[in-house]
Amino acid sequence: MSLMSLLSRIKQKIIEARKPQTSVQRLLSISGRKPHIIHRCGDGKTISVADIGPVDLLGWIKPGPSHAFAFVDPRQRFVRLSGTDYEIGMLSEEALRPAESEAESGAWILDHWFGNYYHWVVYCLPKAITLIEAGYGGRILLPSPMSSPGFTLTSLQLLGLETGSLPTAGMGRTHYPSLHVVEGAAATAGGLERLRSRMHAACNVPAIQNDRGIPVACIFRRAVNNPRVLSNEQAMLSICRELGIQIIDTAGLPFSDQVRMFAGMKAIIGVHGAGLANMTWMPAGGYAVEITPPPNGSTCFRELAKMLGHHYIQIGTLASHSEIGDDSESFTIDPAGFRHAMAAVLSQLRIQ
Repeated sequence: MSLMSLLSRIKQKIIEARKPQTSVQRLLSISGRKPHIIHRCGDGKTISVADIGPVDLLGWIKPGPSHAFAFVDPRQRFVRLSGTDYEIGMLSEEALRPAESEAESGAWILDHWFGNYYHWVVYCLPKAITLIEAGYGGRILLPSPMSSPGFTLTSLQLLGLETGSLPTAGMGRTHYPSLHVVEGAAATAGGLERLRSRMHAACNVPAIQNDRGIPVACIFRRAVNNPRVLSNEQAMLSICRELGIQIIDTAGLPFSDQVRMFAGMKAIIGVHGAGLANMTWMPAGGYAVEITPPPNGSTCFRELAKMLGHHYIQIGTLASHSEIGDDSESFTIDPAGFRHAMAAVLSQLRIQ
């Protein structure tokens, strides 16, 4: 081998070593097992499932409150769930404790924020479909019933799972001789398309939606106790009514009703928040209009719209004054700019 070839191979090894690992690869660096490919998505990406057992699962409640999870192998090597991804972590006090119980087997779909509608739809449910296709659906670990919003169980039931017989990922430390995980924490266009198709079928969504040629759009209001407050919300709602935009409050809608309703929408308009994940159920080619409070550097809904094949429009806002000591994050929208943006969206929908 020539010196140049050797240097080239060394350089490539360095580049590969610096690449961020997928979740399963990080976990496999502990268990040493290789994943097996079980599905190739329409976007050309493959999804793998691996058994990382034997492994102990740690679960505990963090201030917030939020859930924290981690995996510890027999050699006390530690991987923790950070947000939606995994990372090698330092040994914690919890990791040094012996397992409090032992389970037969499990399959993992949860992330740090599984109780958030956006995270559940975009990250958790596609993993559930992969595990079901791989034959491990009956082993999926449910979140604790005390901390699970209603949409978690309902959505899994719509995927054909008997949730009453599924195991639960409890708090504390549990030993699993076998635990299957899905490779890669990132959402994919193929995974979301499979999810949309499965949910449309489960909720009996008609094959053709809104064939009357009338554009349909919607706006939903955020929860009353949410700190992000649109101070001139009523003015924006009045504009929507004048333009014929349907106003929806998703907070009181069952999961299946949300799927059916948004499957018939051509546009979704809303303040940055989990409810915008309902664009997942819209047919490709729709419009996602995100009203972003200042400052907001998140691009999650822009990226979601792109993966789903929707057009994305961002409407900026201005911060409103707040009293000293007030924790609210109030903001306002320019009415003229909002009206112009909505009229442009409706005009495009009429052309389609």
